[in-house]
Amino acid sequence: MSVESDEESLSMYLPREIKEWLKKEAEEKGTSMQEVAGDLIEEAYGRDTKF
Repeated sequence: MSVESDEESLSMYLPREIKEWLKKEAEEKGTSMQEVAGDLIEEAYGRDTKF
């Protein structure tokens, strides 16, 4: 997974099952895999970093 933003780029390896789940979630929500992953990370840390 590669997460790109105006701030920094973050790359990480994920099991295929997680990538497939992210893709399915993104399709269902009409958004991107990066957005779904970002939302999950923000939720896990209990803060909103969107400006």
